[in-house]
Amino acid sequence: MAERSADDVDASIVIVSWNVRELLLACIRSIISMQDDLLVQIVVVDNASRDQTVEAVRREFPDVELIASDTNLGFSRGSNLGLDHAKGRYVFFLNPDTVLGEHALRRLVDFLEANRDFDVVGPRLVSPDGTPQWVGARHPPSPALLSLQALYLHRLPLIGRRLLNRMVVQYDLNVSQEVEAVSGAAMVSRRAALERVKGFDESFPYTSEDIDLCLRLRRHGSRIFYLAEATITHIGEQSSSQAWARTGTMSMLSTEMYLARAHGRFHALVYRMLVQFVQVPIMVVVGFAKALLGRNASGSLRERLVFAKSVWRRRVEE
Repeated sequence: MAERSADDVDASIVIVSWNVRELLLACIRSIISMQDDLLVQIVVVDNASRDQTVEAVRREFPDVELIASDTNLGFSRGSNLGLDHAKGRYVFFLNPDTVLGEHALRRLVDFLEANRDFDVVGPRLVSPDGTPQWVGARHPPSPALLSLQALYLHRLPLIGRRLLNRMVVQYDLNVSQEVEAVSGAAMVSRRAALERVKGFDESFPYTSEDIDLCLRLRRHGSRIFYLAEATITHIGEQSSSQAWARTGTMSMLSTEMYLARAHGRFHALVYRMLVQFVQVPIMVVVGFAKALLGRNASGSLRERLVFAKSVWRRRVEE
């Protein structure tokens, strides 16, 4: 068999990381051990981590292409920066809090190799206990569903879960099938398709950028597939949980942007009003009540107040 050159890269794996050093190192180890006979390029974009991530990656994985940003670029900008450095036919956006299952990467690449009419494929995401995660294959959220959640109606006793189940149409996660969207936590795409839509929309602060990318890809004729036979363990929310007021605000702004793009400005405005006039006041009142009853730390109440202020000012408080 002839030797392959670096220009023959099968898949470029782009990982955007922030303050999750040990998880990132475990993720890279799983890639190296599970890459089979594929020629893989690993690109890590570090978003100004403070936990010595950069030093650890350079020390343990000198062959990894490491981009150390001086500022937190966020997921979209970081992913696009990694895309700019990608050399593979396929680009695999992968969260740092993931571990590849046996032959997962090989199966994902093989699917795209054998199915030229699909441009994107996502794996079966599971929690550490093996429970499938619904974000692995999903229908984009409807304005009605997002409004229900903003009004906290899904938390009502007796009927809340029923309302949620009626609005959330889920794919059978045990069946490989064409889907509307897969998760940006683990998404493989033809590089040409990504370049056609210019990658992720960097105006999304946090969340919804993967659904938006899938929406734009489909509008450009791409088809998306969910491959249940490829399994990846995904811990989830390891970076966002470190600053939930900040990420919560960015999530709200991103959701509003997605609604405007997918369903029109009216639905985006309704969602914003519900968050500002219903969701945020309820959240703050509950925070004060818990603080008075001694059931919550004062830090949690401060986070709620920071979140409320950020939502009303429509910008992230540093």
